[in-house]
Amino acid sequence: MRNLLVFISLCVGVSCNLETEAPSFSPIYSFADEIKLLTKINPFVNKTVTKDGISKKSKIKVDWKKELRFFAEAEINNPKFQSEYVIDTTKIGNKTIINCTSHSDKIKTKHIQYVFNGDKCEMIYMQRLLRDRVNNNYQEMYYQPGIRYEINGTQKVREIDDFAYKVVGKIDLPKTQSYVFELKFKDEVLPFFVEFNAKGANIKNGSEEIQATNIYQKGDSTIMDIPVFNSELRYVIQDGQIKGRWCNLAKGNYSIPLESNQARNTRFEVSEQESTDFTGKWEVLFSPETEDKYPAIGVFEQNGNEVTGTFLTETGDYRFLEGNVNGNEMFLSCFDGAHAFLFKAKIEDNGELSGTFFSGKHWQEPWSAIRNEKATLSDPFKLTYLEDSTQEFSFSFPNLDSVMVSNKDERYKNKVVLVQIMGSWCPNCMDETKLLSDYYSKYNEQGLEVISLCFEASKTFEGKTKAVKKLKSHFNTRHEYLIAGSAGKACAEDVLPQLNHIMSFPTTLFIDKTGTVRKIHTGFYGPGTGPYYEMYVDKTTAFIEQLLKE
Repeated sequence: MRNLLVFISLCVGVSCNLETEAPSFSPIYSFADEIKLLTKINPFVNKTVTKDGISKKSKIKVDWKKELRFFAEAEINNPKFQSEYVIDTTKIGNKTIINCTSHSDKIKTKHIQYVFNGDKCEMIYMQRLLRDRVNNNYQEMYYQPGIRYEINGTQKVREIDDFAYKVVGKIDLPKTQSYVFELKFKDEVLPFFVEFNAKGANIKNGSEEIQATNIYQKGDSTIMDIPVFNSELRYVIQDGQIKGRWCNLAKGNYSIPLESNQARNTRFEVSEQESTDFTGKWEVLFSPETEDKYPAIGVFEQNGNEVTGTFLTETGDYRFLEGNVNGNEMFLSCFDGAHAFLFKAKIEDNGELSGTFFSGKHWQEPWSAIRNEKATLSDPFKLTYLEDSTQEFSFSFPNLDSVMVSNKDERYKNKVVLVQIMGSWCPNCMDETKLLSDYYSKYNEQGLEVISLCFEASKTFEGKTKAVKKLKSHFNTRHEYLIAGSAGKACAEDVLPQLNHIMSFPTTLFIDKTGTVRKIHTGFYGPGTGPYYEMYVDKTTAFIEQLLKE
């Protein structure tokens, strides 16, 4: 034991201190982020320490900053020393192998190998060597992110000790736990699935998973920060029950009570009675028999008593809806952090649907529908247009650093420019932003630019930029974002008077290399609409490629 303590103290003595990294420096793999994640989920480690063939096993709670210090302090993670390495990258199918080798006497970590599968790091291997007048120490280290680490070494201390050792730590991650959270408003219950896992929690709506990784304690409450949107779930857990509120911070004091027990198998409670089939395409009318009526298309897919689908309107879609059928009634819901949607419907004796749509705790409207596989909506490319097509479309707004930017700036000349009129609070805008980010990454070098004109809920410029930066960071987008005004169609119409109106967020303009607006698309049908989204992506991709070739 005395010798093992000597070994530990020497290891502490030889570790190098990291200097503060420059903001522009990005390590090949961020152990700093890994340590933060492991610290947050607070796992235990099943640890085995072997010295000279004698092993000792224990389950301990660890300080991850100390536990992974040799990995984190490898010189490759320090911008001061990265130039001392020769870096070689090999791609084999979806795998990327990065080898970093140094022969410098200043470097203790001589060789590092990273193995990536796509963007996910699967393995890191390091060789570490320390030689001086007293020590001759060698370590081989392995790390599988979130799974295990291993350190094999020999330590020779002149006239003191000479031994071999091995440390293996298996990370004891929390098991996945599923809940049905229920928002309570009026006399209604809006359920949605939440699955807690090692990285945080997934909010599930059909095939959509919204991963919330920023979950923390504040007093007696747990706070789950919702990605992209300025909203959060605040709750306490007692005896397996969850009670709290959804707080939509973008709307000030807006909140709705929530509670939950561990999940049942279905989103809504259902009986064993035979279910009517709602599968198909429906011609929908919201607020029928009123001046505010508007058309939509409902598309539903049913499997047993489970159903998914969405509604397409002339200004966008209601995203990923999921629910259940109970007899001749259908229940659908969606919660994404910005909106809470609940749809209830019943098939009448004549085969028509009659239902009610609830949005949050204030909005409620009736809707009706008939089956119609040929149902259509207005062409989204014909709803918004330039008042005077002979004038060039132009604007100038501050970016997130308060620098004025115009589409007439030199960087946009002779470029194809997509101008997105949007708000970070808008779920359809979120879906379109992901697509535009993909287009920017794919076509920017060929001459494509994207500018997002942001109309934000906050009353201050700082609040507006904070909300947009959250969206930008979530999607890791690189195109330009400009703060154009406050949330609302009226504001957008005031600052963009060249357009006949702003009917929907988002609205997107396609501008060719001459500065001519070639198309304007109102609204957005996102991935929740299935084939409608795929059709839009195919046609838009072809049109962008056409503009780039002109």
